[in-house]
Amino acid sequence: MTMDPTSSNTDDGLLDSLLEAAHRHRLNGKPDRALTLLHQAISLGGEDRAYARATTADLLFSIGEVEGAREQLHFLRTETPVWSAPCQLVAEMAGDRGELPEALSWYDLALANLPEEDMAEMDGPNAGYCFANSLLNARNRVRRAMDRPLDDWDNMTIDFKDR
Repeated sequence: MTMDPTSSNTDDGLLDSLLEAAHRHRLNGKPDRALTLLHQAISLGGEDRAYARATTADLLFSIGEVEGAREQLHFLRTETPVWSAPCQLVAEMAGDRGELPEALSWYDLALANLPEEDMAEMDGPNAGYCFANSLLNARNRVRRAMDRPLDDWDNMTIDFKDR
């Protein structure tokens, strides 16, 4: 059976089970077993693949396999379509590693590939709580930490302190 890389060919239960089991193996000091499960999750395709790649990259960074981690990130960045939520996850992980330019790049990618309906929520009554605003706020924090001047996306951010 050939998997369509643009859609998820499974229910969330299988992906969740694989990711949870991989996380348990990681916590129990069994990164090889965790990687095997993550590779199974990658084979699911679609956004499932993207989450699994992000998680795989994080695990590989944590065990010092930087080249393998960067390879997973390359695939995540170049496979189409690009999914915003997994890109946000990678941005957060890059920020946690202190790689602010890398984090900013992933936030930019997440916003550039955000579905129109998600961005349209910025005009709604719950704009301050929508996914788009969450991305914009996180991106803005990284840009401020890098002493970057405000740009158009920063100007769209709804600050929770203003509510």
